[in-house]
Amino acid sequence: MKQRIYRIAGCLIAGCLAVAVSLMAQQPAQKSLEQRIKAMEDREAILKTMHAYAYTIDFGREVHEYTDLYTEDAVFQSVLAPAPRGASHWESIARGPGAVVGREALEKWITNEWQVRDRLMAGGHYRIHEMNEPDITLDGDRATVHSYFQTTDNDNGRIFVVSIGVYQDRFVRSPDGRWRMQERILLRQGAVAQNPTGASAEKGSTPAPR
Repeated sequence: MKQRIYRIAGCLIAGCLAVAVSLMAQQPAQKSLEQRIKAMEDREAILKTMHAYAYTIDFGREVHEYTDLYTEDAVFQSVLAPAPRGASHWESIARGPGAVVGREALEKWITNEWQVRDRLMAGGHYRIHEMNEPDITLDGDRATVHSYFQTTDNDNGRIFVVSIGVYQDRFVRSPDGRWRMQERILLRQGAVAQNPTGASAEKGSTPAPR
């Protein structure tokens, strides 16, 4: 009888140990799953900001809806391709001549952009900003994003491409949990020389945020 009790006790102990080992083995997998879900949520939030950027340029009216997509110290820069590669190069571009720094400057910029947009619409032109193939690299509360863009124009029924290029973005998670752009570099790889108003669509002393 004692031997039987010992065998049963041994089986129970072995079973408990097996369950404990199994649970311990599952903990890293569970943590990895949580990390993957968090990464998916972060990517979705970043994409939401990028989509809001395009929609706000095309249809927005409230300035704060545009500026709130950026951090307080954000930088926007528009440059013409080709350009040399390298991290130090992008740092110099972001802070180079023509850079728009901070929300106050961005507010002036988007106000000017909307004035151009409204003049185009009055003449029967409607422009759409499109974003393609975003490549998001997460690093904690920061992220880098590369994506293609193109702007199309509907000129009273004649549809054509106005400009193409690449966005190089740096995002940060703000204290309120939202992902905002801290830096956006627009690398223009082609553009229509003149828009219907006679002003450059992508060139000039103050390039509009595209």
